[in-house]
Amino acid sequence: MPPFDPAYLNRETWSLTEAASILADQPPVPSQTFDKEPATGGSPAHNFANLKDATDAYLRGERGAHALPCEEARPIGSTQKKPVQNRRVRPWHVVQWAKGRGDAIPDALLTIPESTLRTATVQATQAALEPLESPPVRDSTTTTANEGLAELFDPVPVAALETMFPAGGKWAKWAERAASNGLKAARKGRATFNPYLAGQWFLTRGEPDWDQARLYRKLANSLPERSADSRELIALTGSE
Repeated sequence: MPPFDPAYLNRETWSLTEAASILADQPPVPSQTFDKEPATGGSPAHNFANLKDATDAYLRGERGAHALPCEEARPIGSTQKKPVQNRRVRPWHVVQWAKGRGDAIPDALLTIPESTLRTATVQATQAALEPLESPPVRDSTTTTANEGLAELFDPVPVAALETMFPAGGKWAKWAERAASNGLKAARKGRATFNPYLAGQWFLTRGEPDWDQARLYRKLANSLPERSADSRELIALTGSE
């Protein structure tokens, strides 16, 4: 069987079906399911079972190395979830997760520099993708690159934002008024916020002595352990 098409590396996301086959160095079959296939080690079915468990953990709110970030697509106008195999995952997250598990990874993935994989994940164009039927609601100014960088961070409480971006105690009030001041775009749970998105919002407040370079230096030094190897990417983004 021929290996997967390298063009998949230029996609912003893969479905779980695609990721399972790519990790097995096999070309994905869009309609393929693995419900009745034996989950033997290294096979697409085996990979799919592990990917499902890892994305299940992420959707339960777990954020450890075993959890794989994903986006769950839904039909337009419906609250019904689509099949598990249609969950979307980012190539860089998949490679990072598989390496952490010690899984066998195709040579085509191992020979690509990590910085290239990160860039492809963050900056790939939506035109290269099979689009989601129901994309999440986004602020019109939010870019795909911002979303990719935001996923490197775990949600933090308001007190942590005050520590990262000192504002004389203003964060508590800002958080209380998040629905009206725009900070709600960074809110990820009850009283928790994504540091990257909150930092971008913070810059719009015009606080003294804060600019993009300083913000990104602080973000680079505040990455969670799971994203520590992306520190250089954050720093380079801030210098653009």
